[in-house]
Amino acid sequence: MLLIFLYFAKLNIVLNYFIFMIVSSTLIPLPSDAAVIAAGASQIADVALIAVIGGIGNVIGATVDYYLGMNLPKHGKLFQKIEPYLEKFKRNAFLWILLGGFTPFPFEPFRLASGYVCYDIKKYWLAVFLSRTPRFYLLAWLGYDIWKQIIHYFI
Repeated sequence: MLLIFLYFAKLNIVLNYFIFMIVSSTLIPLPSDAAVIAAGASQIADVALIAVIGGIGNVIGATVDYYLGMNLPKHGKLFQKIEPYLEKFKRNAFLWILLGGFTPFPFEPFRLASGYVCYDIKKYWLAVFLSRTPRFYLLAWLGYDIWKQIIHYFI
């Protein structure tokens, strides 16, 4: 009975992590990187599984930003200023999303710009997943490794 309880408790933690990753990848400022590091340190699942769950959650949450970007006004002074940059972005959007998603810089402008230029949603999902999952893998592994070092040196 205890093993069943522990199994569902762990499943609940993984589900909460997934929901947190969905919400944190919208415009709501939640610390997704810290959550991934904590998930790796707590060993709620394998590091690769933590990364994949985080990547899928991020794709779902980033879809909100994509649709927000689609509904931004396409006229006015701001549009005139950013229009040349949007054309450059649209030509290599997949690469820009990959770079923006993997780096520690804010990813929101890339997600909003993808919707603004009406980039293909399936390619957008693929680019977000391919950029965020390796990032989350490295962060989860960092959390796991830090925890191992703490146990080794202090316990």
